[in-house]
Order: sequence, then C-alpha cells, then structure tokens
Amino acid sequence: MPAEFSRTPPKLLVLFDIDQTLLHTGGAGSRALKLAAEEVLGGPVDLDGMLYAGRTDLLLISEVIQRAGRNPNDHPDLINAIKLAFFRYLPATLEESTKGRLMPGVPAVLDLLSQNGACLGLCTGNFRYSAFLKLSHFRLADYFTEGGFGDLYPDRADIARDAVRRCSRRFNLSLPADRVVLVGDTPEDIRAGKAIGARTVAVATGIFDEDTLRAAGADLVLPDLSDAEGVIRALLSGD
Repeated sequence: MPAEFSRTPPKLLVLFDIDQTLLHTGGAGSRALKLAAEEVLGGPVDLDGMLYAGRTDLLLISEVIQRAGRNPNDHPDLINAIKLAFFRYLPATLEESTKGRLMPGVPAVLDLLSQNGACLGLCTGNFRYSAFLKLSHFRLADYFTEGGFGDLYPDRADIARDAVRRCSRRFNLSLPADRVVLVGDTPEDIRAGKAIGARTVAVATGIFDEDTLRAAGADLVLPDLSDAEGVIRALLSGD
C-alpha cells in the first residue's frame, strides 16, 4: 500500500450508485424489465426511448404501466407483480448479456477505501434485491452490506437520506455531512448528494459527459475511477 495511505484517516462514509458507476449490465436490466412487464401485462411492451439513467426502479415500472395505458396509482398490484417478475428474470438476463462489465478502476478503489478504514454503502435507484443480484454477478457484493435503495422512495434525495440513516446504524457512525461522499454518474446523483450535504464525486462513465456533470454542481468530476490511488487521495483529503 502506498505510504501516504497508511495513516488512519478520519471516518468517512462513501455511498456508491450502481449502474454506470460501478458496473454496466449490458442491457440485462432493461431486458429483464421488458420480459417482466410483458408477462404481467399480458402483451408486448414498447420501452423504446425510455430514460433509465438516474431514475429509480419504482419510477421505471410506473412508466411501463403508463405506456401500457393504465394508471400506476390505480394498480399497486401491477407494480408489485412486475417487481417480483423482474427479480425472476434478472439472473438469466445477466448471464446472457455479452456486454456486461465493471467500470474502470472499481475493484481497486473499493479495496483501497476498505483498507483505509472508509465505510462503504450504496445509494441506488435499484430495488435492494436486484441491486445485490447485480453486485453478486459482478463479484462486488462482499464490499457492501447496507445503503439506500429504490424500494420505498421514487426520489433519489430520499434514498440518499435513507442510505445515511441505515449506514450510520450499521457502522455505528455519527458523521458530519462533509464526511459523507456520494459517487454517481448522473445529475440526479449529484442532486441527491447535495440534498444531504455530502461531497459529490461524478464519473463520466454513463450517458452524461464531464461538462454536464460539472454544470450540475459536482464537487469533483472524473472521466472514470481508473486512477484508483488518485481517487483515494482526493476522497481522504477532502479535495
């Protein structure tokens, strides 16, 4: 381990988004959602042009139901049925995907953060169960035990607040907001981080470029996490 990382750092909680930040499923998630919706709704579902980046699974399922000509507020049973079917289809679509991959530098960054005493959590629009299906498929699940997920909240700011609450309990933390870092790839991740007073790190590994992420107010914008030692230095120093 580099000498400058050997000191005991201040307590730090680092919350990670999943899709396009830690990993790319290669379309496995959207494929599973389409199959689940068609099974539950009993016919073809057109998901062309649907925006996934930065949105929660609850919002995505609601849009699918709307596209099928129904009001999701009137059909909570459909939301739950599609959710459960999605869980059943996702393992197979992950296995079938030939384009799934980890984002650059991810294992090294997670290893270095863990070795330097940082607590790792999740802040994702994924449902908890499907989040860990994805993490397990890409061998990242052992890094994470807690976080905020898309099961209860359609808004990422609420997910971020829940992530801090849950991780604080799990790791017995009482941290000022500036010792929380949220890492994501969309303006919505940045907005969520700002809502809880966290430092925000944006990576341009999704559909948003560095200029867009900088304009959204990220404290630090990176092309990716490939410079693992540089990323850790910035996080531990607060730069």
